[in-house]
Amino acid sequence: MADWVPQGQEGAYLQALEEVLPAYAGEVERKNRQGEVYRVKVPVDYAHLETKHPELHERLRALAREVAGRDAYPEETLEDTPEARKALYATLLEDPRLQVAHKPLGDLTREDQAALRSY
Repeated sequence: MADWVPQGQEGAYLQALEEVLPAYAGEVERKNRQGEVYRVKVPVDYAHLETKHPELHERLRALAREVAGRDAYPEETLEDTPEARKALYATLLEDPRLQVAHKPLGDLTREDQAALRSY
């Protein structure tokens, strides 16, 4: 955390993080062997968020849509022209991982493997 949170603002950062991605979904009552009741915090199950915590899931989806809508430029489209295709191919050729991304592992040549290792 020291790398990306300004010194002295760690508490505010953790509070904001807890608001967006809470660690706990609430509390439940349990009984010990002596019959005494105590409360236990229930962690948020992020692996099954949609089914176990639908309200949090929807809130995070809305936040993601808001951020995507703010950062995306839907009015900008790429026309299918020879220049656009050339630019796309040039971009793909810059990264060897993209060149072989859809090849089955058994079809990778020695050159493909070497390119991936050296990238």
